[in-house]
Amino acid sequence: MGLYGNMKTNQSDKLLQWYDVAPDSYVTRLKKQLGVFTSYKDVVDFVPRSVWNINSRTKEIKELFEDDLEKHTCKRNGGYAVAIEQKFSVFNPHLGIEILKIWSNIGDRVIDPFAGRDRALITNFMDRRYTGFEISKKTFNQVEKKIKAWKHLNKKFECKMINGDGTELGGMEDESFDFCFSCPPYAFREKYQSVPGQISDMKYPDEWMNALDRTATSVYKKLKHNTYCVFVIADIRHKKKVLPLHCDLIVQFLNRGFNLQDVIINQTNPMNCSGINGFLRNKIMWKTHEYIICFKKC
Repeated sequence: MGLYGNMKTNQSDKLLQWYDVAPDSYVTRLKKQLGVFTSYKDVVDFVPRSVWNINSRTKEIKELFEDDLEKHTCKRNGGYAVAIEQKFSVFNPHLGIEILKIWSNIGDRVIDPFAGRDRALITNFMDRRYTGFEISKKTFNQVEKKIKAWKHLNKKFECKMINGDGTELGGMEDESFDFCFSCPPYAFREKYQSVPGQISDMKYPDEWMNALDRTATSVYKKLKHNTYCVFVIADIRHKKKVLPLHCDLIVQFLNRGFNLQDVIINQTNPMNCSGINGFLRNKIMWKTHEYIICFKKC
């Protein structure tokens, strides 16, 4: 069985044969299993549905990307745990692998306006060329250090971080990228290091919407024609109201010329749950999904 447990039987047998006859390294075997060296359409019995359930990490993937940078301090805000200073954005590598397999190709140049901590490694692992922007110098330095120390880094494919404003993408040539892949800060819900231009310091909705507008404008300019742009984002709740961040994102990107290709719901593990008493008292559902928003530049 593959990591996702959904490989065709005959293809799964072929993979086992590969392992028996080829003394491949661990990473090479894992890449084959994930379909990097073989078309995923030939290996994975993928059903193109609009609801996914990619919410966990296998032991192999966790060991491949894990680090000790995940610790951060939280405080309680009602029934929610809110980070006081969350230094790194944690991204599900399984989800990243699927996104890269579907909407990009080996060797593609990938631009990421809000790099976070591990999409650079996920993209490099999938044999794509990565350029990511990180506005915080502190975070930039720590992620740069992590990339250089990663023992599985494939130096054939560029893996570059830039300390700069991802809403502007300064210094990048127009129409030079094949794919955009990112996950923006969830407005004020996620707290990152305070620096000029930091989205987590911006007021919602006006400053947040302006930042999305600048991002959409910049990404549209940098992407080649007939390419895709995928953002992963979730809505947040504030003062018993839902703030529809995914709707904000869609509106701004449509306004800047993108076509809306797909809206996919990914089921996640229940986080920020206020408990059964909160549900009974306020009739508030636990948030157990995020959105994968796919745009196309035609």
